Amino acid sequence: MMGNTSEPDPCNGNPECEQALAELYTYLDGELRNTSDFGTAGARLQQLPKHQIAAWNRFDVTEKLGFGLGVIHQSEQFASFSNTVVLPSYWRVDAAAYLTLTDRIGVQ
Repeated sequence: MMGNTSEPDPCNGNPECEQALAELYTYLDGELRNTSDFGTAGARLQQLPKHQIAAWNRFDVTEKLGFGLGVIHQSEQFASFSNTVVLPSYWRVDAAAYLTLTDRIGVQ
């Protein structure tokens, strides 16, 4: 059983069946420290989102086969040092499959 639910454990005690979860958060507050040819002091750095969130889950069904699913979010950011063009925030979903062919060869 998994946790306090009545759902069956998909691994059923199989030690080869594994799951890995990674969750990440980043806060970046970068700015130009001095006025230069790039822009004025205090301007936010280009292509630097303040917030980034990511989560990735990999589930190995067998010793040779696994699947993954992830999601990434970036908050809005400026396209250049002028801070006049804004790139919108976005979410992205990724999926993957992993297959080990031999001890030295694997495909994703």
